[in-house]
Amino acid sequence: MPLSSDPVLMRSERHHYSLGIEGLWPEFDALRCPGLYWLLADRPAQADALILGMLAGATAESRVDWIAAADHARQSAEGLPPHAGPGLLSFLALPEKMTAEAWMRLPDDLARARRGRRTASRLVILEIEASAIDGALHESDELARWCRRWRDWADAHLACVVIVSHGARGLAMRGRLHPYNDALDGLAHLQPMGDEGRFLVVHWRSDLRVCGGRDLTLARAASGWRLLTSLTQDEIAGSDDHEYLVQREVLQGAPALSEHWHVHDSPREVVAQAVNAQASTVVLGVGQADDIEATARWMHGLRAQRGNAIKLVVRELSPCLRYRDERLLWACGVTLVAGASLTLPQFLSRLEGIQGQRFTRQVGPDFDAIVDSLKPVTSGGVVSPTSFLERVERWLDSASSEAVGSLMVVLQPSGGLSADQALEQCRLHRHGDMATVMEGRLHLFLFGCRAIDLDAALKRLFGLPAAALFESREYFDTPESVALEVRRRVEVGWDAVNQQAAAPVSPASPDLFTNVAHEPVAIPRPCALRLRNDPAQEDSAHE
Repeated sequence: MPLSSDPVLMRSERHHYSLGIEGLWPEFDALRCPGLYWLLADRPAQADALILGMLAGATAESRVDWIAAADHARQSAEGLPPHAGPGLLSFLALPEKMTAEAWMRLPDDLARARRGRRTASRLVILEIEASAIDGALHESDELARWCRRWRDWADAHLACVVIVSHGARGLAMRGRLHPYNDALDGLAHLQPMGDEGRFLVVHWRSDLRVCGGRDLTLARAASGWRLLTSLTQDEIAGSDDHEYLVQREVLQGAPALSEHWHVHDSPREVVAQAVNAQASTVVLGVGQADDIEATARWMHGLRAQRGNAIKLVVRELSPCLRYRDERLLWACGVTLVAGASLTLPQFLSRLEGIQGQRFTRQVGPDFDAIVDSLKPVTSGGVVSPTSFLERVERWLDSASSEAVGSLMVVLQPSGGLSADQALEQCRLHRHGDMATVMEGRLHLFLFGCRAIDLDAALKRLFGLPAAALFESREYFDTPESVALEVRRRVEVGWDAVNQQAAAPVSPASPDLFTNVAHEPVAIPRPCALRLRNDPAQEDSAHE
């Protein structure tokens, strides 16, 4: 859920800007206006990346002032991607050397430069060297007065002021600024950690909540930074781990189990409350196939925004989840998928079992890419050996082969039944399922089918148990084993056999073969059966 669509922020009268760190939780990402935030960075390049992230996250309606030494701001802004950034970006240059008096006068100087624009909200980014401000305002009361002047200036000019200081004096500055949480809405320190960054949030205020310390790991993104993980999330965000945010249908008419259970009528209401959760248990229900993708999208967004401590649960209200649907939910960060066969007590027992757990799987950032990886890459049906092998190879080369399990099955017909005759009994209905005949055996590719479901799948395809039609079967259930079998058939030349095996044609379908001479069709005739003995006929038969 993007910052602009957060339900709490939408109800707030304040204007908000984005901190611009991808994947950061809304309570940290929302820079309130008016407001004053101070970001410390040990390296100038890291400070520039923070600023570029804020600019890239600004909307086309935003107005931003970037104040920095000489022409640094204008040159650094060239790193913004095309068509990204605020609608109006102004650059202001600081003098090369500034005295303590000049630093104290800076808010007033900026007010004169912005005369006549007081009613327009604005993001003001002040980039400075930590050593310069630390040396000029070396007395504690001077730094405190300077922060409060910026606080008053931001309130008077409807501005959000973000001070970004960089240099080796970052740790010392953090210690000096720590007591000024009455003037600063937020204080954070970005430190190098190999190719990544450690983002230590000392304190932070937004319209969503007031937060204490956070220790986050960031990685460089195309523009700015992105969140990798919260190193202490379980310890510092566990105050709501006993809370349950639940869709009403999931409880099957039962009331809320305690004051910690927050029951909502619609899934949207549950998600709206969950965007502020840290370690709560969030439970949504799905009762029909049309709801699955929307539910997966919500869960994907919550996992990306709220991190790994939150527990995400989906309960099947009526049978509608196929194997591929379950794989989609797992891939989107769901902690538990509960089937419709579970009774309410059994379901509550499962919920109890996930308490205290931390999500550990990797979740892709692009929801649409996850959905596409779970779709068949080819159409299904009865095909020639060449097409069969080519399409299986295409599946092996796609992300789908790793995302969802599929089977390649080889069946040997029993008795006098030929592979072609067995194929005539096969009814392929699902997209992505294929069949062909090679080596006198029937070959199937069943997309999204698990080995444990093979018996049921074969009975669905042939209308009879597999044992009634086939004397043996062999299946390959991993991409590696499927690839070996495909390679073996290619080596003996089956990839050059383009003749398609005979397939049953539906009576409702037009004749696909216009030049084929059809055999005469035998027309059945009724036959009278004698169902009981006729005494008169028996007597005449004995005469």
